[in-house]
Amino acid sequence: STPPPSTTPPPSALALAQQRYGEEVCALVYGCCDADERAGINIRFDDEAACVDEFNRVSAEGVAAADAAVAAGRAAFDADLAARCTEALVDAAADCFVERLLGGYDAACDEGAGHFFTSPLVEDGGACDENVECEGGFCTGGACLDVAREGEGCGVDVGCASGLRCDFASGVCVGGGFADD
Repeated sequence: STPPPSTTPPPSALALAQQRYGEEVCALVYGCCDADERAGINIRFDDEAACVDEFNRVSAEGVAAADAAVAAGRAAFDADLAARCTEALVDAAADCFVERLLGGYDAACDEGAGHFFTSPLVEDGGACDENVECEGGFCTGGACLDVAREGEGCGVDVGCASGLRCDFASGVCVGGGFADD
């Protein structure tokens, strides 16, 4: 007898783009780095396939949230950015330019990959379910909040603008780096 048709929907374009990005990250690392170099950038899997599996596992929740935000019209998927950033990894692998993974070479790709290649569409004060929906970067209590600028107050519920960090001792946003740099 014929098995019943699958009720699982096919992966979205966003999910497929994120999966391909992960495959290229792992191809770059496993094609260009030995075990010690991989450990130095905190990649500690037995092989490339295990790296891809873990990338997909870790990304699954964020991909699902980003897909839901796109479906609800609260975020937009940027297929061109996803393709450009993935191709940058392919090019980096050709030259074993592993530093590309560490960021700072293309701000749009660094930020885009961290947001599943989506752009937020909800203004501050608007209703939200996920951070990826908010122009200000934070969804707290079902509403988008703006992020604090340098010298402004921050904490658990209010983050700092890009390039800043919250100095929890003073409760204000300060320039770059991490507290223990």
